[in-house]
Amino acid sequence: MINIIKAEFYNKLDFLINNLCYNCIYGNKKLLEPLLDKSLAININENCFISLNKFNKRIKERKSKMELVDLLNNRKEFIGETCERNAVPDGRYRLSIHIWIVNNKNEILIQQRSANRKKFPNMWTNTGGACVAGETSIETVFRELKEELDITPNIDNLELIASYKREKDYVDVWVLRQNINIIDLKFNDNEVQNAKWVTIEDWKKLLVEEQAVKSSTDYFLKYINNEF
Repeated sequence: MINIIKAEFYNKLDFLINNLCYNCIYGNKKLLEPLLDKSLAININENCFISLNKFNKRIKERKSKMELVDLLNNRKEFIGETCERNAVPDGRYRLSIHIWIVNNKNEILIQQRSANRKKFPNMWTNTGGACVAGETSIETVFRELKEELDITPNIDNLELIASYKREKDYVDVWVLRQNINIIDLKFNDNEVQNAKWVTIEDWKKLLVEEQAVKSSTDYFLKYINNEF
């Protein structure tokens, strides 16, 4: 039995090490959790510690890379340079995405930011984030939806509706038409504390009451009203 537990632990550990990616590590970390206590209880040997050290080192390397962004010029062209996401130089831009999730009732799925967020704590918003180095706009859509709400979008229901420039980034605005059950959502506690479906009018009311972040609302409403 002990050998079976060891073998299972090592197999799962090697799987994570050899298939390291952000979603793999942070989405599947529970693969190891039920085995760690058992493995420690049976005196993990030197090889296991070596594997764990390698595992932790690659996590740190990946997390470090997650802080880098690709730079673009004022024509939205990648220039082959990177920088830390919060240190974009003047005249250069990074790429960000906003996602509006719409169901078959034309309601939108909004999320409430965690209370510990530095910007806009406890406020309602749509899903969004920055593209990391080497990542495309649509890859960021998939990552952000998975990280924040545990949603896997149907790529056929995704549409890029607009792109605009802010002071330090270009923002690609996406619409995902997909029916999602609120009870199936899993929140990233560091970023999201709640989510709900609202009508367009409810969203506008939240904005007026300063309970929501406007972000790319104007572009989304133009899309909904067929003004593009």
